[in-house]
Amino acid sequence: MAKKRTAKEVYQLRIDLAHAKPPIWRRVLVLDTTTLSELHAVIQLAMPWDNSHLHGFYVEGSMYSAFDGLDAEDASKISLADIAARGIKKFDYEYDFGDSWGHVIKLEKTLPLDKD
Repeated sequence: MAKKRTAKEVYQLRIDLAHAKPPIWRRVLVLDTTTLSELHAVIQLAMPWDNSHLHGFYVEGSMYSAFDGLDAEDASKISLADIAARGIKKFDYEYDFGDSWGHVIKLEKTLPLDKD
């Protein structure tokens, strides 16, 4: 799981709001060391949501969240590099379990990190 490490790459992610017609999506660039907890903050700004509801990430049958009481793994302990190393290029994010705003997150591109 996520360990303190130096970023080596940048990931270009496409975040789609599931089932939206017309499509609603955002493209973001994040470091490979970004944890799912940190990605939640990015999504909140990009969509823009107001960070007032429970959320969870769903990666290959496992749920990751920051909230105690949910049957989930700790979202701050797994990075995007950990996920990519398992060959996963697409996973889901749900915001607001009541209204169930589903999102599909796709790794579109891996870019070299520009130290400048």
